[in-house]
Amino acid sequence: MSTQSNHARKGYLMMAVLWFAYATFAMNWVAGSSLTPQITAHFFGDRTVDPLISQLVNYSITTARVFANILAALILMKLGPKKAPMLALLFLMMSIVAIYLPNYWAYTAARMVMGLGGSMVIVYMNPVVTRYISDPTEKLRINALNTVSYNVGAFVVSLQSRSRPGDCLFSMGTVLMP
Repeated sequence: MSTQSNHARKGYLMMAVLWFAYATFAMNWVAGSSLTPQITAHFFGDRTVDPLISQLVNYSITTARVFANILAALILMKLGPKKAPMLALLFLMMSIVAIYLPNYWAYTAARMVMGLGGSMVIVYMNPVVTRYISDPTEKLRINALNTVSYNVGAFVVSLQSRSRPGDCLFSMGTVLMP
């Protein structure tokens, strides 16, 4: 087997991982946004919470995404297209840690790191394709598929929420105990 074939195979594997990671990020973000009342109730109980505070977790992800593009570019230049996506995936996995955190502020910080990782993943998709895939037609096809990953994740959440209304168990890290 040629080294060029192995190189391309590695690229396809990395792209699949990044694609599913971004779709999962979308699932997490969309589910978390739709579960804001349950998240607030979980952390604050019956207390009245200012709407700004209850939406803070969503604002934090948006804020992280603003800075993520610049940070992702700097990290890509420092670590390269092989190691930088691994760091992004590690950040994205903070959503798993978030569900075990004891308070809303730690949960919000973990979700912000998750948002940073999700934004880094989308930034790294194109450099990975460029590095590992040599056929221009195939690059175009893969980049076109990358643009739908967020929509696929959001669609999966919409199916879940319609099939089990009121169920708080959605995507990784956006769970609250019923």
